[in-house]
Amino acid sequence: MTYDDDFVEDVPPEEYRAVLFFEDDTLSVKAVAEIVHTMASVYPHEEVRGLQKTGREWL
Repeated sequence: MTYDDDFVEDVPPEEYRAVLFFEDDTLSVKAVAEIVHTMASVYPHEEVRGLQKTGREWL
């Protein structure tokens, strides 16, 4: 997980399996945890690949 848009620009996708990118850096820790939990209940971790932009739409 990252809020760092430099990561998105600087790290080639072949160097990681999956990244959850949160564009909204104002989300609380609790909100981020809820988003990750909700996503994990919908998508098996094996199916998460590449850069996944995520945010409040999962709350």
